[in-house]
Amino acid sequence: LTPKTKQPSLLQTQLSPDRGQTRKRLKQDRESGNASQQQQQTISRFCLKTGLQCSGSKTRSCSPLPIHFFHYYHTMEDKPSGSPTSFVNQKVVPGDVVLNLSTMENLTIKLGGGLRQDLDTISVTKAGKLRFSKPNKFWVESSQKRYVPCAEDHVLGIVVDSKADNFLVDIKGPVLAFLPVLAFEGGTRRNIPKFEVGTLIYARVVKANPGMNPELACTDAIGKAAEFGPLKDGYMFECSTGLSRMLLSSPPCPVLEALGKKYSFEIAVGLNGRVWVNAAAPSTVIIVANVIMNSESLSAVQQKIMVEKLIQKFGLLSKYD
Repeated sequence: LTPKTKQPSLLQTQLSPDRGQTRKRLKQDRESGNASQQQQQTISRFCLKTGLQCSGSKTRSCSPLPIHFFHYYHTMEDKPSGSPTSFVNQKVVPGDVVLNLSTMENLTIKLGGGLRQDLDTISVTKAGKLRFSKPNKFWVESSQKRYVPCAEDHVLGIVVDSKADNFLVDIKGPVLAFLPVLAFEGGTRRNIPKFEVGTLIYARVVKANPGMNPELACTDAIGKAAEFGPLKDGYMFECSTGLSRMLLSSPPCPVLEALGKKYSFEIAVGLNGRVWVNAAAPSTVIIVANVIMNSESLSAVQQKIMVEKLIQKFGLLSKYD
């Protein structure tokens, strides 16, 4: 029997200095269909690193990748997981590793929306900007219509049904939220609140676990009612989650600061993309609601200019109408 010649492995072929022979062998393995699933994944990975794009067809060869994609792939692959503050206020995409817990000693952090823990690393699950608030909370801020519930978020919900132990509330999430009948200041079985269907409630998200209905409460962390509870009268409109965060930003949002100098009104903003406005004069409610809805894509200076133009066009209403 003649001894069989040992074929070089795919890894040895990739490490060969002759790039032309390597491409030819990869092309033959792709067209013959003899490569295993692991080899197919290795071929695709190698084509990305060498700037080739595999079409997946047996009759087509690899074509050059666009320059911007080739640069983006290497940038994402070589990006290090720096210190906790190196990615703050920077744009991130799903898959980015923004925190390395193995290098952080005696530090407890709280994760908000858009972040996920994988062993000792914190990775991003949605595109946006990484934000940080003292003392130890990180989250990814993005503008979207769909709201993903997160613990400690303040939301505006609409009661859709009532049960013996809780209310079912719509907070624009994937599923309805539960509001226990005892989740109010001084709540007992003797003084259970009664809400009709359609009642607007300002509440706090207590629990938001994957695969479970979120749980709400109309109290703060120490059990006080604070500003939570049912909202009467006024006008409620929907917006993006990015606009809601802008209205709740600190220092105060320029558009609210400019409107507050001219008009007297009440406002409640939910991080789920709902805003409630109330004022003595209906015309004030209309002006405030329209200014807020049109301010999302404007800069701080443009927001102030828009308020001044509206005042000149419609006339300044009395601040205490």
